[in-house]
Amino acid sequence: MERLVVFLDNEIYGGSERLMYTVLTSKLIRENYIVNALYGYNKPMHDGLVRDYGDRYDSIFTSAPIYCNELYIRIHMSQLPKLLKMTFKFPFWLFKKTGLKIIYNFIVLLFYVIRMKPDLIHINNGGYPASVNCRIMVFIASLLHRKCVMHVNNQAVKQRFLEPYMDRFINRKVSYFIVASKLAKHNLLVNRHFDVNKISIVPNAVKEESIKISREELLSIYGISNDKIVVLELAFLQYRKGQRFLIESIEKIKEETPLLGSKLHLILSGSGEDEQVLKEMVKVKNMGDMITFTGYCNNPIDFINAADIFALPSVANEDMPLVILSAMKLGKPIVATNFAGIQEEIESGVSGILIEPNEQTIVDNLVHALIEMSHCNNIWGKNAQVRYEELFSPKIYERKLLEIYSKS
Repeated sequence: MERLVVFLDNEIYGGSERLMYTVLTSKLIRENYIVNALYGYNKPMHDGLVRDYGDRYDSIFTSAPIYCNELYIRIHMSQLPKLLKMTFKFPFWLFKKTGLKIIYNFIVLLFYVIRMKPDLIHINNGGYPASVNCRIMVFIASLLHRKCVMHVNNQAVKQRFLEPYMDRFINRKVSYFIVASKLAKHNLLVNRHFDVNKISIVPNAVKEESIKISREELLSIYGISNDKIVVLELAFLQYRKGQRFLIESIEKIKEETPLLGSKLHLILSGSGEDEQVLKEMVKVKNMGDMITFTGYCNNPIDFINAADIFALPSVANEDMPLVILSAMKLGKPIVATNFAGIQEEIESGVSGILIEPNEQTIVDNLVHALIEMSHCNNIWGKNAQVRYEELFSPKIYERKLLEIYSKS
């Protein structure tokens, strides 16, 4: 039986890493391949994998001591004085600029791939070009005459200086590029000029999860009354995820429709570079009684279960968010922005409400959508649940991936 090795590379444990759960635990795929995974060690990634895979972690995963940006990012996001930050960050910058980082990671990854002896490598990339290590893995696969496919989990950006030469090599050596949406395929074609016959659309799927904490229990932990209309956004706290627009929309509802405003409670679940900025924004607006920050959560399905409305007003860099699929699966009404793979997940007016990702109008559109969802029955959620089962179930995902593997 051939061996399949999935390669993961990220400084965090996020949606693109969770997506691989279906691959690594699929009974169908394991009937056809010996399945293992390799990743560059960092604490957030390690902790996330151990949490999700539990006792299966040791039999599936191998960690490689490659250089990653985890410590650099922690320094960058710290509250240290600017000069001290620059001093601590300089050695990392130098290591990268001299090319030593690429050389070191290449040698380490080459050693581990030789040891694991894969027949096929599934390279899980957060976008394109995104991870340098994912591109290094293509070089290693070519050097060792191994087949590889690359999963591109976000939108490809336009080529920069010298990148066309790299892309020609990547295009020749990768058997198939896997994307989740039509827009992602379009951007790989237009921005990177990859072979259209090598780009396969495989809509995302989410793993089967059980709810461990009831809505009442979870809300009580954060001091939120069970009779509140809970609006949830579960995402990294970054500008592109649109949390500030949600805060402004809740404020506007409070001012213009006080009765409804008194019933709404916004939960922002996640961590990220904008955490302090957003908390200060809530403090200045005196909205602490209406908005709760939970920090990073390791039980996202429990938060989604506790929500009355799920929101994701992203304005950039999305493809097909897994959190929306999780909300669809639980039959939650969803308001999100109308771009990338989101518009393939949700049919606006049928299984949710989609608004344009226009920063000038997004707050007003969010207000209207939240008011409409607060006053109506959950027909959107019921329709979303049906749509999920028809188009995004793990079984569909597994079959499509296995077909790509067999053609590689």
